[in-house]
Amino acid sequence: MSEQEIIDDAPLQMIRDAGGDEFLVELIDIFIETSAERIAEVKSGISAGDWGQIQSNIHSIIGPSGNIGATTLLELCRRIEQHADDQELDEISELIAPLETLFLAVKERLLQIKASSM
Repeated sequence: MSEQEIIDDAPLQMIRDAGGDEFLVELIDIFIETSAERIAEVKSGISAGDWGQIQSNIHSIIGPSGNIGATTLLELCRRIEQHADDQELDEISELIAPLETLFLAVKERLLQIKASSM
């Protein structure tokens, strides 16, 4: 997967233009921290069979993913959210490893962007 497929730089540039490098770095840090927490909560929800926990936590990743240009992550989260709406646990379980892999790629790219912004 190319860097462009992982992160669309246009939204990040808009954030940088609006608030500067310091603001961009802060948003990157918040996104990485909260998304990692949300993914852990989704996994916990799967283990507990708690549909509300799965839905609310996966939904909480969608908006911020779009805001920072992680459209592939956003689309995967939408698929998981739809499966949660339909209470399709097997389908969700199959998407967790790809979710974690994609999140790590997004995180790595964001950390590169952060390093170049400091």
